[in-house]
Amino acid sequence: MSLRQIVNDVQTTMKTAGKRINLFILDACRKKTLTFIKSLFKSEMTLPGLGSMKNTSGSLIAYAASPGGVAMVGIGRNSPYVSSLMNWIQKPNLSINQVLRGVRNEVVNNTDGKQSPGYYDELNEDFYFSR
Repeated sequence: MSLRQIVNDVQTTMKTAGKRINLFILDACRKKTLTFIKSLFKSEMTLPGLGSMKNTSGSLIAYAASPGGVAMVGIGRNSPYVSSLMNWIQKPNLSINQVLRGVRNEVVNNTDGKQSPGYYDELNEDFYFSR
């Protein structure tokens, strides 16, 4: 099963659950490749990148990389994207949009511009991780 099929299955499940808010956060490359890529930092294989995805009303899809971009693995336990996301999610009184903008700025800075996260928002209301 391809990464795109997995993502589509998760999106379908989320949509049929009937929730007002669905968040989908992806730590994956978005650069289309024809072969698997061996990480320089770790020994695992990474799947080919994920291009654009269709979003539905009430959903937000956050990407670790911009379209055509690469999500870096990093040298610690977590990728630069996940490390930053974990930090920003804990900050109280920030909307999901404020969190994701903070994550993007931090990741761009920490990767010297090599990675630029983004998101596509079709939420119908504000969402906060912590208040």
